Amino acid sequence: MGLDTYANLKTALANHSHRADLTAYMGDFITLAEQDIWDDLRVKEMAARATVSTSSGTRYENTPTGLLSVRRIYLNTSPIQHMQYQSPEQITSVYQNSAGKPKYYSIIGGEFEFERVPDATYDLYVAYYKKLTALSDSNTSNAILTNYPAIYFYGAMVHLSLHIQDDNGAAKYKAAFDAYIANANSQTKDIELGNGLMVRAA
Repeated sequence: MGLDTYANLKTALANHSHRADLTAYMGDFITLAEQDIWDDLRVKEMAARATVSTSSGTRYENTPTGLLSVRRIYLNTSPIQHMQYQSPEQITSVYQNSAGKPKYYSIIGGEFEFERVPDATYDLYVAYYKKLTALSDSNTSNAILTNYPAIYFYGAMVHLSLHIQDDNGAAKYKAAFDAYIANANSQTKDIELGNGLMVRAA
């Protein structure tokens, strides 16, 4: 049986653990694994782009839905202006009282915060990693389960093992989970850096 759907993943977890008595909890273990996945995984399947329009009169704008981390961000002006990140603590040190074109941003909760109020409406280009739709009975698969099934499997097995107080099993599965996460992240980094790609002349 493959690990290609939510139902098949739950069945595989029950079969591998020999704990059919935990069938009712398999969905919970998968949900907990997804929290770990979104914390650690950064792969091309999670890459997204969005345009956020600033509004005059406010230093705050909503971040794109599902944003996990920003890859790059710039004002789509001529020439384009790359925005520089400041931590929530640092952004206060570059506050400007006068309106103008923002240069710095921070992220607080679900909002971008700029160092100054924009003096016009600007299109903010955001490239980021986003959280994919969670697996469920109605959303039976996603790109992570399709391309990296072992990440889901070992991630869920970590939480199953913790549930039954099998610390050795949890440590074993956590090591496998971390290794698959690191390998997947490395593959995306290689692609973005052009490592291993062959470019042929036209």
